[in-house]
Amino acid sequence: MRRSSLITALATAVAMSLVMVLAAPAAAWKVFEGEHGFHARFGPSMSTDVRGLVIGDRLGGDNPRLTVGLVGLLPQMEFNIVGRSIGCGGMPSEGNRVFKVNAMANAHGDWFGTRILAEWGSTALRSVWINWGDGAACQRSLNFEEIKVNIAASDNGEGGLALTKEGAGTLIMLLEKRPNDQARLNIVVGGLDGNDELRIRLVNRQCGKTPTNTLVSDTLTDILISGFRTTTVPLTQDELDSIRSMRVTNLSDNNKWDCGPVSMLIGLFIP
Repeated sequence: MRRSSLITALATAVAMSLVMVLAAPAAAWKVFEGEHGFHARFGPSMSTDVRGLVIGDRLGGDNPRLTVGLVGLLPQMEFNIVGRSIGCGGMPSEGNRVFKVNAMANAHGDWFGTRILAEWGSTALRSVWINWGDGAACQRSLNFEEIKVNIAASDNGEGGLALTKEGAGTLIMLLEKRPNDQARLNIVVGGLDGNDELRIRLVNRQCGKTPTNTLVSDTLTDILISGFRTTTVPLTQDELDSIRSMRVTNLSDNNKWDCGPVSMLIGLFIP
């Protein structure tokens, strides 16, 4: 059963513990793939400065991948990302841990990375936790299913994911359908020179083809090395279903980044 909104629907997962085995090369950062995945959005909060996106997808078969963009951490801080089978109000334990990845923030308090994980099994994942020292932040994990072929009338998209990497700069985008022809656009970006201005366009043509229509456009200004932005944009169902790629231009130096294919998502109902 599907719900009408990605945010009220999603949450993939995992009954068995996922183990980090290696870091994927930068070239693998171009497409979110696989029939099923999950995401957790760490947005602005009164209790913590940590913001960003944690996304799980599959490279095919038994190759789940974790892609992360986090900002607002303390410089050089060691932390871990833990997926659990409990909600954020539950008590963490070894018994409800689904996967764990250890990391260290850079000198600016950011961490952008990707990890290949061991196979995940069932739909046990309920939440994603960021733990550091005596602090923690938790967000509900939301499942998605990717629409791989032509979108049928019964399979209206409920969101989209895209990622692009240019040199040291990385940008991850999550688009979530909202009622009344609206959508929530979430963008986390890092690795820039400072005081950058980026223009993001979601367009109707795949990478390598000239777009004829821009469905969503947004500009990020005064980015100090890294940043997280969430905003509401007008977007009809037909427009969402027409999105095929993300184009990024750094207006500070007129440098066009690599095109990022957009994976169209639908929500899955999780009991």
